[in-house]
Amino acid sequence: MVIEVNGKHHYSTDGRPDTDKYARQAAEDRKLKRRGYDVYRFGGKELSTEKNALQVMRQFLTDLWHHYDLPALPDR
Repeated sequence: MVIEVNGKHHYSTDGRPDTDKYARQAAEDRKLKRRGYDVYRFGGKELSTEKNALQVMRQFLTDLWHHYDLPALPDR
C-alpha cells in the first residue's frame, strides 16, 4: 500500500501546472498498481487544516479498515 500526501506544488513548476510532472506521476501509479499495490493520494488542500486532516484521515482509515474486512478495533 502506498499513501502519499502532496502539497499544492506537487504537479507544478513555479506554481503553474506542469503536465509533464503529472504524466510521470500517473505512469508511476500504474506501475505500482500493476505490481499489486493500492495507491491512495491526498492533495494538500484536503489536509490544509488540522481539523480537515483529522476528518479526512479518520474517514479514509475507517473506510480502508472496512474495505479489507479487518476486525473491529477496541475502544480507547
